[in-house]
Formats: sequence, structure tokens, C-alpha cells
Amino acid sequence: IKICYQVSIAMSYLAEKKLIHRDLAARNVLLVSEDIAKVSDFGLSRKMNEFNCYETQAHGKWPLKWYPPDATLGKFDEKSDVWSFGITAWEATSYGARPYQGIEISTLILSLQNGHR
Repeated sequence: IKICYQVSIAMSYLAEKKLIHRDLAARNVLLVSEDIAKVSDFGLSRKMNEFNCYETQAHGKWPLKWYPPDATLGKFDEKSDVWSFGITAWEATSYGARPYQGIEISTLILSLQNGHR
């Protein structure tokens, strides 16, 4: 829980700076010690536009199991990172289990887009 709290503080800082991480996951949280965690891997991070979002024109290889349904359309905002934080917190409290294990990504996307969250 302490690590999740530290990650939430880091993500709050990014939001204040109008940045979207877009790749928050347990694999991108570095443990400096048992008590100190740092968010890393800012390769997909982007600055929000004047509408407080980031829209991409090209779709790359994205970590879709950590993305909310609307992000599959290429629109990201602070709420996208909040969704990813929820998945990351679930990873942390499930001792590193993979989200939606055993579910095909296409099935997952259809399910989420149809409101079966």
C-alpha cells in the first residue's frame, strides 16, 4: 500500500505538470528500497494539449491491458493514467499477477467498450 501511495504522489505530480505517462504499470515502478518506489519509463509520455488531453494519429504497440477503453481510439488524458494506476495497484496487491490473464486482447477490448468493466 505504501508503494501504491508513492506512485499516486508521482502521478499527481505529472498531472500538475500537464503530462500523461501512458505506460504506468508495475514493470515501470522501480524499487529503490523496500520503502521507496519511483515511477520510470517515460518513453510514451506526452504533454497535454489545450483541451487537457493527447490524441495520437498513429497506433503503435501499446500496453492495452493497462489502458481504458477510450484510449484504444488514441485519446489519452489524466483519467487514462488513473485507470492505469488502478491496474498497477491491482498488480501490486496481487503479488505481480498479470492483468486479465488468459483473456485475449480483442475480447477484452470488446468487453470494455460494451460496458462490461
